[in-house]
Amino acid sequence: MRLETIFNKKNKTMKQVMKMVLMGLALILTATFATAQPHKGGKSGNPEEHAKKQTEHLKTSLDLTEAQTVKVQAINLKYAEKVKEMREEFRKARKAGDNDKAEMHEEGRKEMKALKEEHKKELKAVLTPEQAKKFDNLPKKKEGNPEEHAKKQTEHLKTVLNLTEAQTIKVGEVNAKYAKQVYAVKEEARKKHETGAVTDEKAAREEAKNKIKTLKTQQEKEVKEVLTPEQVKAFDAFLKERKEQKHEGKMHNKKK
Repeated sequence: MRLETIFNKKNKTMKQVMKMVLMGLALILTATFATAQPHKGGKSGNPEEHAKKQTEHLKTSLDLTEAQTVKVQAINLKYAEKVKEMREEFRKARKAGDNDKAEMHEEGRKEMKALKEEHKKELKAVLTPEQAKKFDNLPKKKEGNPEEHAKKQTEHLKTVLNLTEAQTIKVGEVNAKYAKQVYAVKEEARKKHETGAVTDEKAAREEAKNKIKTLKTQQEKEVKEVLTPEQVKAFDAFLKERKEQKHEGKMHNKKK
C-alpha cells in the first residue's frame, strides 16, 4: 500500500514538472509569432484618442507642466489629424490608380517622414533644453530584434529539450531564419499601413496572418528534423498544449 502511494506521488510530480516545462516552452514560442502579428490599425483610429495617449506618455516621461501639457496636446492632435488625412488621401489615390504602387509607397514614406519631423520640431519648441534632450533620447517603439529573439528562443529550447551543442546550433539557425522572415512580414504590413496603401484592412491582416501561419508551420517542421524521436514527442505535446490553451483563451474572451 505504501509503495503504491509513493508511486502515485512520483507519477503526479512528474506530470506537474512536464506541465511546467510545456507551459514555459509555450511562452517562448508563442512570443515569436505573437510579436509577428501585423498592426491592427491603432494609429489609423481616433486622432483624439491617439493624441491623448501620446500626450500622457510625454507628460510622464518629460515631467511636463500643466501649461506645457495643454500645448503638447494641441500639437499632437493637429498631427494625428494630418496623419489620418494623409492616409486617406493615399488610399483614395491608390484606389483610383493615379500612381503605380512602388512610386506611391516611396512618396508616402517621404511625406510621412517629413510630417514626423515637423511634429517633432513643434514639440521641442514647447520643451525646456533639458526636456528636449530627454525627448531625443526617448526609446523608439520597435518591432523587436529578430536575432535577439531567436537567440533567447534557442536558449530556452536547449534547456527544455536538452539539446546537444550540435542540435543547438542547427535549431538556432532555423529560429534565426524564421524570426527574420516573420519580422519582414510585419514590416511590410506596417509600411503599407503607414502609407495608406491598404484599401481593405481586414483582408490585409488576414493575408499577413496566413503568411505567418505558413512560416510557423515550416519552422516547426524544420525544428523537428533536428530533434530525436523523444524530443519530437515532447515538442508535439507542447504544440498540442499550446493549441488547447489558445482555444480556451478564445472561449474565455467570447464569454466576456
